[in-house]
Amino acid sequence: MHIEDVPWAALIQPSFAGLIATEEIGAEIHSIDARTITRLAIEPESFVLIRHGLFDAAGTGHRGFVIDSDFYTQAQVRSDGEDAFSILDEFHRISGDLFRWAIKPRLTAALGDGH
Repeated sequence: MHIEDVPWAALIQPSFAGLIATEEIGAEIHSIDARTITRLAIEPESFVLIRHGLFDAAGTGHRGFVIDSDFYTQAQVRSDGEDAFSILDEFHRISGDLFRWAIKPRLTAALGDGH
């Protein structure tokens, strides 16, 4: 599926697209740089830092949209590392869910089954 000329607002969920989804100024926006930290329900004191936005891809003349997530916990883990592996597995699962939640079906289809 070819999506090169599809507006970002048609590919990204409104909660991430923000102002680029508006009719009034969406097409005129040059860049967006948003940052959110939210608590996760999976572990006490676990969080995700979500950065997303619109940018010009350097040297390509193309516009891009980035969705980046950094997961972390402030909880103490066992010294043998057992806790760390289960927490990391959960973070990995949630990161995929987050990405799938952020994009619309049209972009999911364009990316294929690997995402």
